Amino acid sequence: MKLVKKYLRTSVLASISCLLLLFSTLVANAKIEITPISISESKIALMLSGSFERNDDIGQLRSVVQTLNVDTIIFNSPGGNITKALEYGTLIRSLQMNTIQLRSFECASACSLAFIGGVSRYAEPGSIGVHQSSYSRNVDIDSQTAVASVQVLTSQIIIYLIEMGVDPELLKLSLAIAADDIRYLTKKEMAAFNITTVGSEPRSSLPVLSLPITPIASAPQRSPKGEELAWAFMQNLFDKWSSENTSALRFVRGAYSNNVNYYGTVRTANDVFDEKAHFTDRWPIRIYSPRYGSQTITCAANCEISTIMDWYAYSPSRKKHASGAASVQFTWNPQTGLISSENSTVLKRDRKATKPVSVIEQWHEENGACRGGIGDEPATEAACIRREILEDKLSLIDWCYGKKNEYGYQHQWHKCTYQSYR
Repeated sequence: MKLVKKYLRTSVLASISCLLLLFSTLVANAKIEITPISISESKIALMLSGSFERNDDIGQLRSVVQTLNVDTIIFNSPGGNITKALEYGTLIRSLQMNTIQLRSFECASACSLAFIGGVSRYAEPGSIGVHQSSYSRNVDIDSQTAVASVQVLTSQIIIYLIEMGVDPELLKLSLAIAADDIRYLTKKEMAAFNITTVGSEPRSSLPVLSLPITPIASAPQRSPKGEELAWAFMQNLFDKWSSENTSALRFVRGAYSNNVNYYGTVRTANDVFDEKAHFTDRWPIRIYSPRYGSQTITCAANCEISTIMDWYAYSPSRKKHASGAASVQFTWNPQTGLISSENSTVLKRDRKATKPVSVIEQWHEENGACRGGIGDEPATEAACIRREILEDKLSLIDWCYGKKNEYGYQHQWHKCTYQSYR
């Protein structure tokens, strides 16, 4: 209780005019909608889409969970009513469900509170957004009532954060961000506040996000756009193919249709798997990273996906390195979640490479945009997040940036040693 009073005194009353809660900062145009989606060949999750509203029936979520026997929630929400988000989060915890958040979808403001209701929580860097909340302009409320309401609701939030195992210092960070702005959290911030519980695991642990399945008849539904699902699938493909061989091949086994137009020749899914398995044997260490802004996606019955990808591969047994960039094209069926066509063209090879040359060049581009941009601009924050994702991929293959006792301007990417910053 002392902790609650401390926050009320130092955080809430000091900024009462712009403070929290009770009503959404973002006007809700739609209730929360529940959509079943496939996250693997044999498992579904529920996507909660739209804004949280005071009249949302959380009992509907309980019924759907019990009917479909699901244990994972994914969000696509800009926020909404704080009290209702707390109720959803509490229900998610009572149902012992897990939460996953992808950058391809939105979870900002009140949604972050619902997300932390998950028992096991995984979020990609930049997928969770926080800020101050404020009273709706449509609500006529006097200052005395506002103060009392803020105190009560802030106490509820702090208690909720503690009960969910999240550091209540998160509230201070939220209060530092203006109500008309959003701060998307980095991987390190989410881990520090314990927003994520599995954030230290390789990104290869992320499940495949694929097709929407039959909507639940009892609830109005809005499926994610085909382009969103296609790009989420492709990002996951690059992440999986950058992981260790077992995870990479497990993904490949379920990613292709029975017959595939594979580099101009019709091949069976088993043929594709065998070729990919042979490649992983030759090149067990790999990084694949699409360049920001290079992707084009058009969806009708199928989705045509094209992007430029920087890549690196290494064979410890052969002491061979390969590095470069390629233009890759896929045809992906949003109804089956399977690839029916794959092709690529090498754009460059880094001659005599002994390190991830092109991937590191991509990191330097994002680092320049991150450090050189305006701090509160969304484009700057997005570049910082992309930089962090590249750092994660490089660190997974034991590459580090900077060594102890070096000045910042001396830092370079190198094979990690005991002197490296990790």
